[in-house]
Amino acid sequence: MHVPIQDMTIVIRSAGERTLPACQALVRELVGRAGGNPDRQVVVIAERPFAAAVRRTFEIGLEERREWVVGMDADVMLLEDGLERIGAMCACADGATFTVATLILCKMYGGFCFMGIHGYPRRLLERALGVMDGGGIAESLRPESAVARAMGERGFKAFAPPVPVGIHDFEQWRRHIYLKMRLRARRWAADAGGGSDTSFADHLTFVDRMASGDSDYLVASWGLRDGQKDALAVDAPARYDWDCADPGLAERMDGAGIDEKAPWVSGAGALAERVIVGHDYALDQRTPRWIRERFGFASGAAQALQRIGVVPAGVGTVGRAWSHGLAGAA
Repeated sequence: MHVPIQDMTIVIRSAGERTLPACQALVRELVGRAGGNPDRQVVVIAERPFAAAVRRTFEIGLEERREWVVGMDADVMLLEDGLERIGAMCACADGATFTVATLILCKMYGGFCFMGIHGYPRRLLERALGVMDGGGIAESLRPESAVARAMGERGFKAFAPPVPVGIHDFEQWRRHIYLKMRLRARRWAADAGGGSDTSFADHLTFVDRMASGDSDYLVASWGLRDGQKDALAVDAPARYDWDCADPGLAERMDGAGIDEKAPWVSGAGALAERVIVGHDYALDQRTPRWIRERFGFASGAAQALQRIGVVPAGVGTVGRAWSHGLAGAA
């Protein structure tokens, strides 16, 4: 059972991500392959700040009059059956569900986590827009989460079954990685009320450990540390500029011998599958334990991939093995 792809509007929220062209092309291909209309069902927006993008996502969902609207960040690349998986999750959500959160493999997090894509039933979008008009949501560092919390106070819940749908933060601009980590550190500081936060410390430890082998992580470490300083500063910028070059960052990158990446022109076909197949499941300690146990990470990649529903090229198929993640989740 799943919500047909024809009943979804997919809104890709962009801030100039390096993967935007590939993300958009893949989503359009998947919608067309399922018999949908990519010209009507796939919309790219660039509203800023992010609260404006969340609001516009809800507005488009109402305007297009399909059963579900899916808000998707342009730094996410879907699995080839990613939209089918999202449709299955939406079908399992009950009438009290406001948002369906999806599981992705995030490079900068270092494992699977819930971020990057949210599904919303059209019948609750007007109420959500009303919620956005108050409570300081427009000024929140996490506007999408703030809306979900406000709706939760009104009796509506989030539904987040462990069904991976794609990957996040792979092949991104290094300047965007820096800004994203800078903002993420500020969010963690806000979550901790300005005090210490184990999420920040754990993330920084992971990023530092990976930095020697991948310049993306070195740049990320700068962003995390600068964001922590911003959280304590009285004159920190309210928002970061995703479009303009940062002379200070450029100088640091030059000093470290790091170049910005060229525009991404490689084919995106099966990128998410390749990344998920190549993940080191046995060593992964970043994915939440309950998910690692459910997928059998300790037994190695073969078992984990079978349960996730992705297999290496040439190994064969696993059908809808991923649907086990929906069992008992509704």
